Formats: sequence, structure tokens, C-alpha cells
Amino acid sequence: MRPNVSPAAVERDGKGHSVKDSSTPPKMLSRLKETSLNSRLHDAVGYRSILGNTNTQASFLKASSYHYSLEQSDEAASHGHQHLSVAPPPDMGSITRVISAVCMEFGVTLHSVFVDLTVGLTTDSELKPLIVALVFHQLFEGMAMGSRLADAKFRTILDIVLALVFAISAPAGMAAAAIAVSVSPAAMSGSGFVTLIAVLDTLCGGILLYLAFTLLLGDFVADVRHYCADGQRYRIAKKITLFVALWVGMGLIALVGNWL
Repeated sequence: MRPNVSPAAVERDGKGHSVKDSSTPPKMLSRLKETSLNSRLHDAVGYRSILGNTNTQASFLKASSYHYSLEQSDEAASHGHQHLSVAPPPDMGSITRVISAVCMEFGVTLHSVFVDLTVGLTTDSELKPLIVALVFHQLFEGMAMGSRLADAKFRTILDIVLALVFAISAPAGMAAAAIAVSVSPAAMSGSGFVTLIAVLDTLCGGILLYLAFTLLLGDFVADVRHYCADGQRYRIAKKITLFVALWVGMGLIALVGNWL
């Protein structure tokens, strides 16, 4: 028969089991209470972990949604104000190539004006070899400028305009020199005339050196790294060809510069 146990003597543990004080030893009762407490603590920690993960995911989703809305707003704003943008057209090259092409155009055109201004101030005895050298000089400069414009990928109409500006620069320099000579023929003699020719030659050489070392030689280094990298086929032959072409071009320009 079961002993009579009063309701006050019955205690419920954390899992709903009844614990009888009268029949359960004190040590066993203490272990049961400790187990119940640990179980409740474990459940509370697990609940807080799940709640924390849920809150973290909710915060991440909220931040992602906010970031996406900002991107959409920026995109809409850029489309709405696209007519005010100063960026180059989409069919142009990168910004660096565009700036390089514009600098090349400006430098070569200014160089041509000064060279032809010098040609216009030259005496008749030196004019024939100077004209021959000028033809090759303009040819090489035109090839360099054309390759730069091709890299920039301007619109066709802009390519035509820039090519015309370069083509007109030589006659413009000669015309300016012819006008100066017709106004003051006596100015073509004396130390002042020699000084003017020296200044113009210095400006021409400085502009050409700047274009060569800042715009053209940088492309040569990039081409060597690209076409002659480790693993490329015939990279030694390609490197030799590139250096030979570089020095041949420099030699031709130096030869032409003997008369210009």
C-alpha cells in the first residue's frame, strides 16, 4: 500500500514530476532541483540565442532593403538629371584615354604651329630640305595622334574635327610667319631674329619631349608588360621587336629634327 502523503508534502519539479519529501532522500531531492534549474537555464539561453539570430537576420534584411532603396534612388536621380552630366558619351573610351587624347591633340597642334612658324621665317636657301623634313615630321605626328584618338574612341564627328584642327595648324603657322615677314621684312635679320628662332625651336622640342615621355612612352611600358609577360608565346622575340621599333622611331624623329 502507498503511504499517505499530504498535498503540502508533494513538490513538482521542472518537468512536472512529483517529488515526495517523505520518501525521497535529501541528496536525491537536491540533485533533482539542480537538474531542474539547469534545464530551465538551458532553455532560456537557447531561446535568447534563437531570438538574437532572428533579430540579427531582421536587422540585416532591413539594412539590405535600405541600401537597395538608396541605390534605386541614386539611379533614378542620375537618370532624372542625366542631361546635366559632364561625363563623356558612353561610346568614348576611359577618362584617362580621353584626357590623354586631348593633351596629345593640344600638344601636337601647338608644336606644329611653332614648327611651321619657324619654317615661315626661314630663308629661301634652307627652305627645300626643311619642307621635306616637315612632311615626314607631320606624318609621324599624325600617326601618333591618330592612334591616340583611336584608343579614346571618340565619336566620328569629333575625330574629324580634331583631325582638321591638326591639319590646319601647319598652314596657320606658315600664314602667321608670312604676315609677320610682310609687315616687317627687316625683322628677319639680326640678333632678335636669331633669338626668336631659338625660342620657337626650344618650345617645339620641349612639347615633343613632354608628349613622348608622358603619353607615348607609358604605352610602350604597358605593351611590354602585356605582350611579354611570363607564359606568353615568343615573348623574347616580341620584346626585341618592341624595343627595335622604339629605337627606330626615335632615330627617324632625330634624323628629321636635324632640319627642323
